[in-house]
Amino acid sequence: EGIFYRPENFLQGHIQRVLSQATERSVAVRMSVAGFQTIVVDPLTQRILSAVPLSALLAAGRIPLAYKDLRVDPVSVEEVNALSDTAESFGTESLLWRLALRASRGRLPADASLDAPVLLMHWPNLTRLQLPPHAARILGLWSRYQTPLGQTPASLDIPQRYVFSLYSACQSIGLMKPQDKQAKPPAPVEAPVKAHQKQGLFRMLLSKLSGYSDLVKTTS
Repeated sequence: EGIFYRPENFLQGHIQRVLSQATERSVAVRMSVAGFQTIVVDPLTQRILSAVPLSALLAAGRIPLAYKDLRVDPVSVEEVNALSDTAESFGTESLLWRLALRASRGRLPADASLDAPVLLMHWPNLTRLQLPPHAARILGLWSRYQTPLGQTPASLDIPQRYVFSLYSACQSIGLMKPQDKQAKPPAPVEAPVKAHQKQGLFRMLLSKLSGYSDLVKTTS
């Protein structure tokens, strides 16, 4: 439980499930429960309408919730339009991303493998999403190298919880592609600190060589 969580037991997973069903049927769906009152998932506009503010949704997203406790009903276009005037509106991907961060709390989805390499299929819009620390460095590694999740924190010298939280958020909106364990081994990645040290050493040697060249010119 310290490493893995089950998205299907949280609001994140319930919205994913309802969104999939609503997309197949091309109809908006209402989800109701005491914790967040009412959510309408509209697959046509890729929006989620909520009777409560974002802070209440995110608070509900931290707490395990059984799907059987939800009431799920189809919603007409007229009802969606009427609710749009009074409800909070969120992009589907943006809300799922935030809910995944709350549900994961530094853990990985239960079906993730620590040993299999992962690959970022494409970059998320970093300007519109809530990001854990070091997100750009982690995404840069995953987009260039097939790196196992278990190796990523050590490769970048980053706390595990930031890596796992980011993976969970990316996975919630379909950005991650797990690779086969037999895939080619990842290229070695050095921590940026070591890279800076090497650059500093290179500059020092270059400075000495430049000074030596000036000395030769002067004496000749």
